Amino acid sequence: MTPAEASRRALAAAFDQVAEAIFVTDAEGRIVFANEAFERVTGFPAAEAVGCTPRLLRSGRHDDAFYRNLWGTILAGEVWRGSVVNRRRDGSLYEAEASITPLRDSRGEVHQFVAVQRDVTALRQAQRLEALGLVVASMAHELNNPLSTLIMNLPLLEELWTDALPLLDAALAEDPEARLARLPWPVARESIPNLLAGVRRSAERLRSIAAGLKNFARPSEDRAPRRFLLDQPLRGALELTEPHARETGVRVEVHVDPELPELSGHPDRIEQVLVNLLLNAISFASAEEGRVEVRAASLGGGDWLDLRVLDNGPGVAPDLRHRLFEPFFTTRAGRGGTGLGLAISRRIAREHGGDLSLCAAPGGACFQLILPAADLEVEACERPGPVC
Repeated sequence: MTPAEASRRALAAAFDQVAEAIFVTDAEGRIVFANEAFERVTGFPAAEAVGCTPRLLRSGRHDDAFYRNLWGTILAGEVWRGSVVNRRRDGSLYEAEASITPLRDSRGEVHQFVAVQRDVTALRQAQRLEALGLVVASMAHELNNPLSTLIMNLPLLEELWTDALPLLDAALAEDPEARLARLPWPVARESIPNLLAGVRRSAERLRSIAAGLKNFARPSEDRAPRRFLLDQPLRGALELTEPHARETGVRVEVHVDPELPELSGHPDRIEQVLVNLLLNAISFASAEEGRVEVRAASLGGGDWLDLRVLDNGPGVAPDLRHRLFEPFFTTRAGRGGTGLGLAISRRIAREHGGDLSLCAAPGGACFQLILPAADLEVEACERPGPVC
């Protein structure tokens, strides 16, 4: 072995010991070397990457001006440093802090480039969640103040209605033309208690959502879990989303196995997950004869609950599937989408020992929620995968 070969081997061995992804290209940009961390970060084995250009990592997140600036810098013999979003072999994206250093030969001409990338995806996610924590804490405070006033005053309104009802009956029952709030008296008499109950449910629901957002960034253990059946959160979710389904003309079908396992946790948070899934499905169902289906059955011999929400809409584009559960990512920008619904829902599912996934379905989209039975002790690695 020549001294030059020994030096190259020693350098390659040293590169393999570092955590950053390192690859070397020739002057034309073809990869001639990639270290072990390159495969861990990108998913591409070195043998597959060598001979290709770094275009195999392009995510589509950067415009032509970004790459013109990059190449202009390194071809001028200067070091380029910046942040880049790349695509892994499996299609998922990662964020990296990167540098590209030109290497000159004995004549002073650039003949190779050394690229070093540090995966900062987890760091960026943590920073986003920290920012989210500040936002939702403020939002929860702003929501809870008026909501608390509303909830405290509702009993008074309910008591006023109860006390006024005999007087109204005496005054209006004999008059067939009598109206209250523009409604015939018999209709108003039946409707007002339901309206008050609906206001209470909606106010409590808003307060629960605000608490859920806050817990997404700063999970709280201040409430003990309790045992419950799916029927409770599912019924509440269907009631809350029924007006949206009716308004958009979407038919919602529910098929529930009568022998479902008992669950443990917080039914209001599971209701929040179901509301998010149903609203998404209703929003994306076909414009003509829209249909949403909810299926619930036992999985794994009764150890798991398997719930799926399917729609007959256009489905999820392959290039977007890996981003669906990212905080702040939405395909409904301008139509009420916040980019938090699915991220929060997956967080809640995992807090309950389960998971939320997008799984394959013929036509439309299918989201699968799995939750462990109340008495099942399970590690994350033992969760069943999507089975749609």
